[in-house]
Amino acid sequence: KGQQVPAAAAVPANAIVFIEQIDYTFFSDDFSGSNSLWNELRSRHVFMKVDSVANQWTDRIRRMPLLASRLQDGALSISLHLQGKSSHSPLFYVVLGDQVSSQQIENEIRVMAGSDAEINTRRYEAVELTDVSLGSNEGADQFSYVIANGLLIAGSSSILLEDAIRSLHSGGGILHREGFRVVAETAGKYVLGNVYLNYDQLDALFFPLVENQYQ
Repeated sequence: KGQQVPAAAAVPANAIVFIEQIDYTFFSDDFSGSNSLWNELRSRHVFMKVDSVANQWTDRIRRMPLLASRLQDGALSISLHLQGKSSHSPLFYVVLGDQVSSQQIENEIRVMAGSDAEINTRRYEAVELTDVSLGSNEGADQFSYVIANGLLIAGSSSILLEDAIRSLHSGGGILHREGFRVVAETAGKYVLGNVYLNYDQLDALFFPLVENQYQ
């Protein structure tokens, strides 16, 4: 289990964007339904998919009250990575703190997944990494998660999750990059989230979205 660490300690150095301490209540309720910019963006195919997945997971999280309570306390952070040549994949980080135990979160995830889900647990760098294939009742979705050092880390890519575990164990996460630490000291309080852009990787943000001649 180890000592509680901030989410940035597990964020792989190749993250394009890192969004820390997100106001989950705002984005799951107010923003998604009433923000005119998002309503315009989600009319386009790539954002329509993001919106659909976000709504699906919002519904699932409502059935996991302990996890939902942590998200509502600003414990959620997200990093975005380029996977393969042309797709983005996020990792989600939840600081569990002292309020809930890893076993309680494990139980909630398994109850949410349902009896027809396939759940496989394996060891990676002495940590239990769990791959979940949800049944048809949950949209036949797939995701992986790990709980380590007081962090729940989850995403659709188990390869990225392994990267996060290595970052956590080796001290290679963005928390240990001087540039990030300097900028993080300016982070606002009582905000909807703090967004960090990795300029070394910024071209990867636009590569799958923008036609070649405009990159």
